[in-house]
Amino acid sequence: MSGSGPEDSDLEALVNPKIKEAIRAAVDKIGEKELAKITGVSQSQIDLALLTDQEYLPVKVVSVICQINRSHGDPNLEHSSVSACLKGTTVRLPPARKERPRLEERKRTASNPFEQRAPVGPLFDQKSSRLANFGVNTIMLLVLSYFLGGVALAPALGWSSCPGVAFSPFRAEWCLGSVLGLILGAFGSLAYTYYYFTHNV
Repeated sequence: MSGSGPEDSDLEALVNPKIKEAIRAAVDKIGEKELAKITGVSQSQIDLALLTDQEYLPVKVVSVICQINRSHGDPNLEHSSVSACLKGTTVRLPPARKERPRLEERKRTASNPFEQRAPVGPLFDQKSSRLANFGVNTIMLLVLSYFLGGVALAPALGWSSCPGVAFSPFRAEWCLGSVLGLILGAFGSLAYTYYYFTHNV
């Protein structure tokens, strides 16, 4: 047969009775050990092929077996002709070929670990945003308590009202109300912190 025939492919053939007879003929001519050496198939695999009906051999191995029989003058075409030997058998691609796309996908995943870590990005961003909101809310609570303490709390307690800042030049201008409001705001921020981390973590 030509170089583009099935014997040059990576196909596998189910070892049917015709192929078994060709194997036995080759073993009778050169011995099982020599046959294993020439074909690259182990003796145990040859024995298994002869004993079972579900063993596959590469088509090119079957071709070598037929060539051995032909070179030793075997007149039986089913021993020496590849096409006659393979007639009626099942030919398939090796299982490893079928699994190759999955193996390639695993290799790509292993070589690019960022694909597996992709979900971490949005999760990290969400946590950062929540912590930033917490920090802004805490600061705003303290600032608001400071101003409300001077403007609203101080008059309620009979003290003079003060805005807590002076505008020319701009500076903090402490008064009892704003200090008390800042203290109350600090306690409020502690309560807010406890609530935040017990209900949002």
